[in-house]
Amino acid sequence: IITSLASISVLSNLISWSWCKYYYKKHTNAITLVFESQRNVTTKIQILTKSLLYPILGFVKGYLAYNTSEIKTAFTFKRQRFFSLSDNKAEEIVSLDEITTYKVHQLRLYFYDLFRMVQLPAFIKVDYTYYNPPKSLHLNIEEAEISNSNPTDEKNKLKKTNEGDYLNYKNYESGHDIRR
Repeated sequence: IITSLASISVLSNLISWSWCKYYYKKHTNAITLVFESQRNVTTKIQILTKSLLYPILGFVKGYLAYNTSEIKTAFTFKRQRFFSLSDNKAEEIVSLDEITTYKVHQLRLYFYDLFRMVQLPAFIKVDYTYYNPPKSLHLNIEEAEISNSNPTDEKNKLKKTNEGDYLNYKNYESGHDIRR
């Protein structure tokens, strides 16, 4: 019984993989990517596929390849019906830390059988660009209060020099004879 389940699983996996390679080579616009920024902390990524043939006893995982690196989060496609052509959706919430423009150039689909003995890759070209905005900072800015130590109504008075013998010695006044 186990060998028959394994053989059915591998066979359906092989058929699904070959259909994916054939269909997505002809239909380049059959995959839609949706990026949604959530509260500027995380990003919700949705992968919408048309006519994805899901294996009978297996599952499909996807990865996105960027211009810089690859997201390590796996997108597991949800099964709609057994072994039927249907539109599938995979969504995942990912933390994109870099403030940059992400250019998605490839969707990597991996078809797994029930026991994970066989993994078949399908690389699909995708052209999508997403700008990741900076995270918003919530700063509590308080208004500065003006100190009331010096009243603002009065003009500043000039400093007066100290009265004394040394400072006021022989000030010139009109009528003084300065020839000595």
